[in-house]
Amino acid sequence: MKNLSYKRESSRLSSHGELWEYVSKLVEETHDEELGRLWRSVSSMHVNFYGGWDTEKHVKGAIEDAESFIEKVKKLL
Repeated sequence: MKNLSYKRESSRLSSHGELWEYVSKLVEETHDEELGRLWRSVSSMHVNFYGGWDTEKHVKGAIEDAESFIEKVKKLL
């Protein structure tokens, strides 16, 4: 996300809040609500890394979401 922001707008994102704001901006620009949902799924894995609460099934689903998210972001570059 930081790379996308920099390449598209020469903007450096430096906090989690700025990342979330940027994704919200992209959702508004693209009218792609799935992008926001995928971001939330991918972001939840950051929390799970420290807590380890998700099941294997949830992690596999998040990996699929991450792959979809990456493909969407690539198209925005």
